[in-house]
Amino acid sequence: MSLHQANGLLFIALKPSRCLAAWIIFSHSLAALGLTISPWLWWLDLTLLIMMAGSCLWLLRFHVWRTAAKSVVQIQQTPSGWLLLLRDGTLLEAALHFDTLVMAKLVVLNFNVSGKARPLPVVIMADAINQEQLRTLRVVLRWSSSEEKASTFP
Repeated sequence: MSLHQANGLLFIALKPSRCLAAWIIFSHSLAALGLTISPWLWWLDLTLLIMMAGSCLWLLRFHVWRTAAKSVVQIQQTPSGWLLLLRDGTLLEAALHFDTLVMAKLVVLNFNVSGKARPLPVVIMADAINQEQLRTLRVVLRWSSSEEKASTFP
């Protein structure tokens, strides 16, 4: 299988997001500032600061720059679900998890992938894809959500 745009189904190649990078750096910096004024022992503060720096770098690599081997770099909708292309070249078949978040400037897609216990998250900010793709993605997700509700309630 390969990823390509066909049959009018959605295809998204993800770009790095400056807004998401700014949010991650801001929130981690605020937490670090809170630690520096805490009355805890210095070695505990230092340990927590190192852990926060690691968390910040991991989130930036995985969700912003998408340079981690298991980062999702392309998404394609298929008639039977979704295909996800990871940075390391792995192609995964996935189904959309029920707790996907759709907002005006932020979409968090959670995918069920066979063989994985937890959903695979894909964070998409408005600056990571073009506006037309974001609008189309929101419409597709809204329609798929409406169809699931209609099939649940006769």
